[in-house]
Amino acid sequence: QEGKGIGLDSLSDDQEQMTEDELLQRKQQKQNLVAVAEAFNEKPFKQAWIEKAVELEILDTVENAKGVAQILYMASNLDKAKVGEYLSKGPEEDYPFNTKVRQFFISMFDFTEMGFAAALRLFLSKFRLPGEAQCIDRFMEGFANELYRQQGGDNSFFKNSDAVYVLSFSTIMLNTDLHNPMINDENRMTKQQFINNNRGINGGEDFPPEYLSLLYDQIKEQQIQVQRDVGEFMKKEEDDEDFRSAWDSILAKHREVAAASFTPAGQARRNIYKAGIHDREMFTVLVRYLRLCLPAVFARSMDDVIVFKTLRGLKQMAMCADYFDMPDLVNDTIEHLLVEGREYVVNVIIQEHSHVAHHHDARETQSVSSRSLGSVATTEDDESAADDTTYADEEKFDSQIPYSLLSTGKGYSEIDYTGASNHRGLLAMDTGFLLVRRYARKVITAWPIFIECLCAMRDARALPKGLSELDDF
Repeated sequence: QEGKGIGLDSLSDDQEQMTEDELLQRKQQKQNLVAVAEAFNEKPFKQAWIEKAVELEILDTVENAKGVAQILYMASNLDKAKVGEYLSKGPEEDYPFNTKVRQFFISMFDFTEMGFAAALRLFLSKFRLPGEAQCIDRFMEGFANELYRQQGGDNSFFKNSDAVYVLSFSTIMLNTDLHNPMINDENRMTKQQFINNNRGINGGEDFPPEYLSLLYDQIKEQQIQVQRDVGEFMKKEEDDEDFRSAWDSILAKHREVAAASFTPAGQARRNIYKAGIHDREMFTVLVRYLRLCLPAVFARSMDDVIVFKTLRGLKQMAMCADYFDMPDLVNDTIEHLLVEGREYVVNVIIQEHSHVAHHHDARETQSVSSRSLGSVATTEDDESAADDTTYADEEKFDSQIPYSLLSTGKGYSEIDYTGASNHRGLLAMDTGFLLVRRYARKVITAWPIFIECLCAMRDARALPKGLSELDDF
């Protein structure tokens, strides 16, 4: 059964106008192809990767040879050595499905306006030739038939497909001879030897000497090789020359890609652009890492400015999540902020009780130790001032609170970041309460921690009297 690929034709780059929904569907199809490619790389000769393609609606049936060929031709991240092994399986009577896939695969190349060397380079760029002679023969026979058919058949420069077949083998041998580092320069094939070796192969006639001379120069100047990913070199030791060659190929591909186009920041600020599907998809990708990175930096950094900017990033992340209708992320962000706030209040309560107990012990022993208590803000002559005793540490604690960074601190003429790292929990709780008030309609799982924060604030006597004396409390 030949069948047809499901959703693969839309991945071609010749579509000028596409709607947002179509582009989103195309993105999903590419992600599905990557998943199928990973399954193929793991076990190429098992049926599981083809079944996965059917499950993801890339193929209609597991017997769809044309669809399988499309996957092997179009999918990225494929192991090209395994692609070569899969496609070269034979003979046909033993591997009929692989043979059909190979035929469809080769027919997808467009050699119409290409020279022989360029066509051969393109063909070998999609896979790595296996080491067995019979496997190479199957590939070269398919390449010869397709190139001859596309370039005019009987009207072609080549007399028959056999001429293409023989010249293909001869060119591969020349490529190996010219670029094999184990061969000394004086033993490499000369241009005249290459011309002599190919006499009479074009239907009993010779190719024009200038044609073979040009072909020789093209192969000598640029080696024909299978394009390899840098990742292959990271898995095992490879020759440095092979690595440089592969890296040069990647850089060459980079030059073929159009430059990215961005809206200037100034223009973006002057104009209001409504976010669309692509923006949501971009935010979804970024937030996978932001929801891990921002809380970690917020919790660990001791830089006041970084702590505040990270907190602002968490707030903006919640705002974007609300805009794109992602309530789970809104709740997760609020929960994280309120957990930080609750811990802050609990620590304040513990510190307060510790100071009270310490002060009580000091009065009983009538010992004032600056090392353990700090400076006592009282005089020895005025015992009545004992009830108003404060400690330098407490004064320092209060003086470092970044009031200008709180939601109620808009009246401050200047923003002072000092103390943001010491009071990050207070800032987090302030931002969390602000988000709860703003997005109350989407708050679901964050309500319990919100109530815990209120209870902790009641224990710290930080709630307004009217709220702390409610029956529920």
